[in-house]
Amino acid sequence: MNIKWHIMLICFVVSLVIFGGMFIIIEEQFIQSPIQDEIMEIDGVKNVSYENNRNNAKIIIHLDYVSNFNDTHAQIVNILKMQGIYEESSLIIEDNRNEKLEELAYYIKPALYEGAREGNYRELQDYILERTSHYEINNNRFFVNESYINVQAKDGNSYLYISIPIVHKEGEDEFVH
Repeated sequence: MNIKWHIMLICFVVSLVIFGGMFIIIEEQFIQSPIQDEIMEIDGVKNVSYENNRNNAKIIIHLDYVSNFNDTHAQIVNILKMQGIYEESSLIIEDNRNEKLEELAYYIKPALYEGAREGNYRELQDYILERTSHYEINNNRFFVNESYINVQAKDGNSYLYISIPIVHKEGEDEFVH
């Protein structure tokens, strides 16, 4: 039997390339496009991009200013859950910060993570109000739902969105509203 190994190797490589190309096309047409289209229908969404690097998918959403970030965030999360990719993807919300809002985010993020872990939402709200008044930012909102702490602030044409997942302690019931 005279086997031509180089032909078998070429056929194997071509098969891998075809299989990989089909996987990319299927992912783009049947996963990315429907998600992007559905999220783009939400008021305030400017742009949606989807990056899939091995086991970590990133969904990057650029928002215009919205009056209720909590509702917009909940709509986005619900779409990702319905599509079945919420758990294995990272949701990145891009806002339009100026220097003052960037500094505000720098100071309140540690408190937000602590509040999400400890559940001291009233203290957290007081701290955020203190920090926003320190920076003379009067247009701000603080939300707590069963899964996230959401903060939005606006300074002129610039705006800030921060969403922190709430950490539920083992054996603890989830937040009830």
